[in-house]
Amino acid sequence: MVNFNGGAGSSKQNEQRFGYFIGGGFGYHSTGIDELLMTDALGNDIGTKKYYAKGFGPAANAGIRFAVGSHQKNIEVRFSYMKGLKEFKPSMFGLNAAFNF
Repeated sequence: MVNFNGGAGSSKQNEQRFGYFIGGGFGYHSTGIDELLMTDALGNDIGTKKYYAKGFGPAANAGIRFAVGSHQKNIEVRFSYMKGLKEFKPSMFGLNAAFNF
């Protein structure tokens, strides 16, 4: 991911109270999946299938930062998206919050 940064959090010397970033790149995602195949009359699992879903593709992210305390600390909110190009072709959305110090 390559980002363009501005305002708060873009450098140690920046003293603004508000900042932002936007960027693009390439992402990879892997997750394990348990698929329930059947249950018995009592509701107990008697068959599951385990497999992994993997995907890679173009990704983008954007976010904002708010300075708190000294100008070098900030709270960040990030939105991200990745479009898978193989197999399941998942669309992965993300929402993150972080405290940077």
